[in-house]
Amino acid sequence: MNSGHLGLAARAYFAPVLLFAAALGLMRVYLYLRYGQLFIAEPSAVAMAFLSGARFDLSASFTISLLFILPAALPWAPGARSITTPLLYVLLAWQVFLLGYEFADVHFYADTQRRLSYDIIYAWQSLDVVMKMGVTGFLPETVAMLAALAAYGLMFRKIVILPAGAMVATAASGQAGWAKRAGGFAVIALVTVVSVRGGLQFKPLGVSHAFMSANEAMGNLSLNGVFTTYQSLYDFYRTGGAVATTQRPSPAEEKDALSAITSPEEEVIDPNYPIYRRFNNGPGRAAGMNVVMIIMESWTGKYLKSLGGEISGGPFFDSLAAESLLMTNCFANAQRTFEGAMAVMGSFPTWNPIIIGHSGLTYQTRMRPVGSALASMGYETIFIHGGEADSMGFHKLIRRLGFHRHLSLDDFDRNGKDYDGIWGIYDEAVFARANAEFEKIQKPFFSVIMSLSSHLPFRLPSASFDKFGQYPAPMSDFLNSMGYSDYALSKFFETAKKSAYYQNTLFVITGDHTARYFSNHTMRESYLVPCLFHSPKLGLTGTMGAQASQLDLIPSIMDLMGAPAPYTAWGKSVFATGPRATALPRDSQSRVFVADGYMLLADMNKPMALYDMATGARLEPSPQTHLVEQRLHQKMKAYIGTGEWMIMENRVSPP
Repeated sequence: MNSGHLGLAARAYFAPVLLFAAALGLMRVYLYLRYGQLFIAEPSAVAMAFLSGARFDLSASFTISLLFILPAALPWAPGARSITTPLLYVLLAWQVFLLGYEFADVHFYADTQRRLSYDIIYAWQSLDVVMKMGVTGFLPETVAMLAALAAYGLMFRKIVILPAGAMVATAASGQAGWAKRAGGFAVIALVTVVSVRGGLQFKPLGVSHAFMSANEAMGNLSLNGVFTTYQSLYDFYRTGGAVATTQRPSPAEEKDALSAITSPEEEVIDPNYPIYRRFNNGPGRAAGMNVVMIIMESWTGKYLKSLGGEISGGPFFDSLAAESLLMTNCFANAQRTFEGAMAVMGSFPTWNPIIIGHSGLTYQTRMRPVGSALASMGYETIFIHGGEADSMGFHKLIRRLGFHRHLSLDDFDRNGKDYDGIWGIYDEAVFARANAEFEKIQKPFFSVIMSLSSHLPFRLPSASFDKFGQYPAPMSDFLNSMGYSDYALSKFFETAKKSAYYQNTLFVITGDHTARYFSNHTMRESYLVPCLFHSPKLGLTGTMGAQASQLDLIPSIMDLMGAPAPYTAWGKSVFATGPRATALPRDSQSRVFVADGYMLLADMNKPMALYDMATGARLEPSPQTHLVEQRLHQKMKAYIGTGEWMIMENRVSPP
């Protein structure tokens, strides 16, 4: 292979990729021009969305083309290039099909304001209906698209296929040296890997990378339907075939489900968006107060005496609980940190991995998160975490939830004594920084502090915190780290009580999820997390035994504030009246539904086991428990079905 042949090989490899990426970019232009009223934003934000979109287009183009163009680049099998031209014809057909799919995505966006994702799993069954809709509803556009696809085919043949034929014809004209061929392949491989990953960032490009602000429309403009679809199919495979419910429950079932989510004290602003609501009874007791939420990593109710534990890894928390309102039946809607953050800060369902997975339904769904709602009321919003900015996807998540500021490891000295060497900054330093930041804020603020020191591998800043050596490892390691985080929490409150902001602040403390490897003996302890509301000004004290979950915390805060700003949430204020229910994640197919004093383990087809909520004990099968299981299973299907239908139809918040 001479130098000219190397150039032809590179052209056969890169040209189809760049051509398809350019076509995806033009489809984005078409989307913006056709439905511009759905993309209201500053010109700079629109420009950034188009610039960001180039990453997704290039990544998608390489991903869908790689198998067809690879023979053109192989340095050790020049004979494989003889099949390059036939493969490029197949690739052309494949790309034309995907551009047609992208055309459908553009027009479906007008209906759902979300890119196509795993809809394809269902859509193929109604392919004839979709085609008829395209012809009858968008006939001029469809004709124009067919003409554009024909032009694309001619261009592809001229720019890609004919030069590739020349490469094959000249293959015998000589071979470059092995080093030159290997070097060329290395360059091609490097460009390919970087492009598929969407850059050099730590985690490969995902749907969530498109969402750089709370304006989900700009994130959706950055995406393309090809990218979101294969991300969804990956989720479908990864979760063992998990799907979301697409059938809307009956009106009666939906009403019953919504009664466990919204309270009589709230006004539902638009019945078409039944969890888009606000409090309209005037200012609440906490109106105008600061709010600080503290999410403790892996904190588990089982290891707190205030929640009935025999061992306490949090003696300060236990003492603070005596001065606060302690929820004794608060369950985590999470098994991982990201899920916990999404449930606590976003009050967004986490029970189905297909919804919070790579498909990006969490990000593409229109919502009115707490950050945006409180910002409209003049609040400063800040998220503080000692880990890497996008550790566990936090940076993208908090932008989507409307937070203005994010303090992360980049804002600390990673070379100093406060760095744990793995995850980030020890909790004591993070809490101290939070206090310093709060002292400087001149207007009401809403802040979330996320701890990290009680995460595996349970690093300690000093051996002085090794106090649970009587227990076997790794349980002793976890308790030591929990004890250290509790100490850091105590120092935070010691300083806060001396500050000017303390008296006018509502503090809410909870855990992100339980340490399941040490708390899985009963269903209750697998999900029980600490939760308290602390505010000397409000006089919140005592215990509350009502069922609660992480999804309820944002609605509870909005309730105490009497916040008039519209917001969306899947929870219900703990201070509200009426029925309560929640769903907790279990695995890709099953959930734990909590209602009426029971915990039901079930999938969407059948109940599996019934547990007592107060003790976590499994109830023995009997005619009576069978009736309870059947009743709760129907309620679970309605509750989950209502939530997932709203997400799939983008009926959470109006445009």
